[in-house]
Amino acid sequence: MEHVLRPDEDWQSRRSVVECNRRMWTDQLACDVTFIIGHGETRMQAHKYVLGSRSCVFYAMFFGPLSGNTGMEITIPDMTPEQFSGLLQYLYTEEVKVDLDNVLPLLYAAKKYCVQSLIDKCLNTLKRNMVPENVCTVMENAHIFGNNELKTRCFNLIIQETERVFQAEDLAELCNECFISIIKEDSIPVSEAIVFEAVLKFAKGKCERSISEATPDNMKAAVANVMPHVRFPLMDKEYFTNVVISTGLLTEPQELKLCRYFLNPRPENAGDFNTKKRKFVYTVQRFMELGSGWGYKRDKCDAVSFTCSNDIMVKGFQIYGSNQGPGNLEISVHLKQEPYRANVAIKHAIVETDGKQKIYNVYFDNLVAIKKNKKYTFTLVMKGPTTYYGTSGQQILIRDNVQFKFEKSDLSTNNTTPDRGQIPGIVYELMPPPAENGENMET
Repeated sequence: MEHVLRPDEDWQSRRSVVECNRRMWTDQLACDVTFIIGHGETRMQAHKYVLGSRSCVFYAMFFGPLSGNTGMEITIPDMTPEQFSGLLQYLYTEEVKVDLDNVLPLLYAAKKYCVQSLIDKCLNTLKRNMVPENVCTVMENAHIFGNNELKTRCFNLIIQETERVFQAEDLAELCNECFISIIKEDSIPVSEAIVFEAVLKFAKGKCERSISEATPDNMKAAVANVMPHVRFPLMDKEYFTNVVISTGLLTEPQELKLCRYFLNPRPENAGDFNTKKRKFVYTVQRFMELGSGWGYKRDKCDAVSFTCSNDIMVKGFQIYGSNQGPGNLEISVHLKQEPYRANVAIKHAIVETDGKQKIYNVYFDNLVAIKKNKKYTFTLVMKGPTTYYGTSGQQILIRDNVQFKFEKSDLSTNNTTPDRGQIPGIVYELMPPPAENGENMET
């Protein structure tokens, strides 16, 4: 007589592969490997076939040439139970909750066992939740995992919010290479004294992470390759004498060179230290208040014209982000010189927005020279969800001794005007001062 399965015996019928995998793992059915996690208090069972089918590292461990050395019990001393359980959950089900509380431990586990889809999921979580207070942690992980697109996004945020980033608790999460790439940047908008204070904080943090006392010698060793990139010749002489020298971070030859420079400030007396002034990046924003729900119809254009009282170099522009949660904005921007409307810069890009950040900077591929008292027009064609928008616009603004005047453009077919709409700001650099011979020079 044919045996008929009871309902509680047949849990596989009409179940997906993922559902069956979840049942086999959660109920610990027919497991053939045990993991001892952390300090040995926690044991977790799993299936070699499932893990090997999802991770090349596990496959080599269980089925590779050296698999005969792998016993039925494997110790994982460098992970917590929650961390390893999250990894197993993802391998069995393709599902795991990733948030700011667990993203870094999961990222470590995914990297260790080469689970690229989970690595991408973790990096995307970091990208969506990136703020000045955690951007150093995000940048360092982007560097470790070779995600150059995310690293660039981090770098751009750091340049926009340098002072807040330098004050953040996670500054020392950066490796020396990443930290040097920041302080080498010409356009970080802070004084050299603030740069040095960041180096001091960075050195103390490195000592704390290596469980060593923050003595002058230990701190000097931690930032030995960082110090040459601080532009000490740009500092106030009294600050250098009273603050920098007292920290002991410079070597005696370095102190001697710089003291000679301050007595006779010629570039050749500065040794290897950079004497070039940083080119600060400025932003002029034309709206005082914020609204939400700015829509985009097919081929409709937001545009605004402007003139400025000085020659400047435009680095980029600003757009408002989505007000409907995460979403991509496909943008096409032209910067035109009037009256002939010749394009002096064009940018096509997809801007990923998180629904929280109101304004995003977008940069042209090259700096654009803007002549004083000449009229220019920004045009923006966008596809995507509705966005925030500005209201209470100011037609005349003075920023860093440059006067900007905004005017209505007849190219605007999506209702942007000097009073309301999109294109909230312009990102720019000041022109270098003229040399005595009439030519521009770097100092």
